[in-house]
Amino acid sequence: MTNEKLNILCNTEISKGIFRIVASCNTKAISQPGQFVNILIEDKFLRRPISICNWDTDAISLIYKVVGEGTDWLSQQKKGANLDALMPLGNGFELTGEEQLVVGGGIGCPPLLGACRKLYELGVRPKIVLGALSKNEVILEDEFKEYGDVYISTDDGSYGEPGLVTDIIKKESFTNLPYIACGPLPMEKAIVKTMKSQGKLSLEAHMGCGFGSCMGCSIETKGGPKRICKDGPVFESEELLW
Repeated sequence: MTNEKLNILCNTEISKGIFRIVASCNTKAISQPGQFVNILIEDKFLRRPISICNWDTDAISLIYKVVGEGTDWLSQQKKGANLDALMPLGNGFELTGEEQLVVGGGIGCPPLLGACRKLYELGVRPKIVLGALSKNEVILEDEFKEYGDVYISTDDGSYGEPGLVTDIIKKESFTNLPYIACGPLPMEKAIVKTMKSQGKLSLEAHMGCGFGSCMGCSIETKGGPKRICKDGPVFESEELLW
C-alpha cells in the first residue's frame, strides 16, 4: 500500500448517477483485479473505498455511484484535480487459465472488467452475466464484450433478459462452471445457492481504515473472523457463513 496522488484526466457521468474517473498515477503496485483504492474526501474523516475497474502502466479507471455527500463531492471534481488515495488495498481475484463464469450486479460490475481482461490475456474467453435494475443502469457492456460472451438481465425487463442473473445462469446451463462474482449480498447468496461449483466472491462493506487496523469490516467465516478490507474483499465461496 502506498499513498498516491491521482491526477484526474476525466470524471464523466456514464449513466444516471454513475461516474467514471480516469486518473494518471503510479499503478505498479496493483497486482490483482479486484483490489481497491481508498480516497480522501474533503471535510470527511473517513475515506471512500472504490474498486479498481481497470488500469494500465500509468492510469487507473474507477467507477462509482453517487449515494451520499462523499461521492457527490467526488462527482464534482474536474480534470486536473488531484485525489489523495491509499492504493492498492485488499486481496483480489487469483485467476488461472481455466474456463470461467463471471457474474456482476449493479455497481459490482466494474471490478470484474479487470478480471475479464486478465482472463482474456490468459487465453480464456469467459461467460459474463451482468445484472441491473433497468436498462438505464446497465454499464460497461461494450467493454466486457471485448473479453467474453456477455449476457444481461434487468429486474424490470427493459433490457436483455427479464429477471435475475441466476435465471440466465440456469437457462444457459452455467451452473457447473467455476465462477467469480461481485454485487449486492442477496445476489451473491443466490449465486452460491444456484451454482454446483465453487467460486470466489468480492464482498462490499462500509470501511473505517481500509487496511485492517480498525476491524470495522470484520465478518465471521468458517475460519473465524476476517476483515473484508485486508483478508478480502475476495473470499472463497465455501469459507463464507451465509
